[in-house]
Amino acid sequence: MLFIRAYLHYCVLKSYGECPYVDYTVNPNALPPFERENIHTIVEKICRDCDEAYARVPAQNLMDQFGRVEKGACLALKAMALWIAATPLYNGSTLKGDTRNYASVYQSYDPARWDAAAAAAKAVMDFEAEGQKRYSLYQGSPKSQTTDSGGTDQSNGAVYSRLWELFHRTMNDAKKAEWIFFHLHCKTVGYHNDMYPPSAQGQAREVPVQDQVDEYEVIGPDGYGYPIYALKQNHKALYGSLISEEDMAKAYDDGNPYVNRDPRFYRDIIYHGSMFKGKWINTATGADAINAANSTSTGYFTRKYFDGYYTKGMSGNWNFDAPLIRLATIYLVYAEAVTRSKGATPEVYNLMNELRARSFMAPIPPAAQTNKELLLDYILRERRVELYHEKSRFFSTRFYLEPTSPEELAKDAQWSSIQGTNDQKAQLYFDKYGAYPKTQHRICGMRPVEDPNGKISISGKTYRMERFWKEDRVFLEKHYLFPIPTEELQRANIPQNPNW
Repeated sequence: MLFIRAYLHYCVLKSYGECPYVDYTVNPNALPPFERENIHTIVEKICRDCDEAYARVPAQNLMDQFGRVEKGACLALKAMALWIAATPLYNGSTLKGDTRNYASVYQSYDPARWDAAAAAAKAVMDFEAEGQKRYSLYQGSPKSQTTDSGGTDQSNGAVYSRLWELFHRTMNDAKKAEWIFFHLHCKTVGYHNDMYPPSAQGQAREVPVQDQVDEYEVIGPDGYGYPIYALKQNHKALYGSLISEEDMAKAYDDGNPYVNRDPRFYRDIIYHGSMFKGKWINTATGADAINAANSTSTGYFTRKYFDGYYTKGMSGNWNFDAPLIRLATIYLVYAEAVTRSKGATPEVYNLMNELRARSFMAPIPPAAQTNKELLLDYILRERRVELYHEKSRFFSTRFYLEPTSPEELAKDAQWSSIQGTNDQKAQLYFDKYGAYPKTQHRICGMRPVEDPNGKISISGKTYRMERFWKEDRVFLEKHYLFPIPTEELQRANIPQNPNW
């Protein structure tokens, strides 16, 4: 119960910010006066509850108790709470009209908070059970193996088995090694049906956006990984000395963008010209065409978790397990915290390459060992790729105040300065500036265009890919926190979140 209390307050903290920490029995018929607490006080109480729970739970649960809380989960939850406390939303915050109770506390930056997050993450990584480290990066299935859970290859060799195994089936070796806290049987077979492309009897409920797709790196001729926008105007200062224009042209072509990418891309994303369930996906025409009934609106479908073996109506255990904290998450917390506190180090550089190598991804260029800004750029992009579709990105944008940061707003102004239609801007912005602004103001995608010189062939036709604008969206500073439901405001007699 102590761990669950800590975890539930952690969830409330993520969504609503300041809240009462209820660590006492409440009579529903005679509610006490509730008071919101400082986020850093809440985190201290989460850590205290985790420490008490740690003393009461076993070191590991690998048999019939698999999935229950163990000591490592207590350590990991502390690390995640301390990481949130170190991020800009609560550590050097610059929100306009900030009416949070403890706004002045959050405006002050304390580097010691990153040290605390690093120490907590290191405790997870070093934790031992029965004389050996409890958690480790899964190394099963070699690169040569590309079969799915049914022993078949329905992806034309594009997806490595090891990457399927990280998420498929309950209590496999990958989950026993890397999953720290998770929700077993979170979704049923219906979730597969909802996510598949229409050609596989799905409804494409959650589709990737171009911003996400652009974060999967390419592998340069030198054997290192680079962002596809490395030499664009907004990124050249970091990457210009690492790879030449000639080598980048060899590595990446925006008209044929789905070759030579991070192996996780092929596991995570279904795209025009990919094979899924033994069929070539065509977003130009047919059931899977962009904006067709129940199809994609961005040119992509989500593939992560769904290895293709399951068929609608198939009997058997096809429940979906949801990771909440994995070892990779802890690696990323540690790497970021150490880098922000101490600068670039070979230790963190090597740690990031360990994580990438587990997925058969190329290493980070050696220059990142001594360049703090460069290494952080790789770490934050790694977070976005490794934790895709694990409910991470939504909160990260908020913890880091990305949508309203001066840097990202300046990029948004660049978008507005481009002449032409929104579709033209989607292409021209990438061509000149690189990664789209993180202001949450627009959604873009990629569509196939018939072209005799195109390099993607499907059903006797050749295509090149072309970026397009899907829609504009609104992000205001109040969206950093969820509004508290009216009934809770009345019940607890606490003020609403800022500007709601």
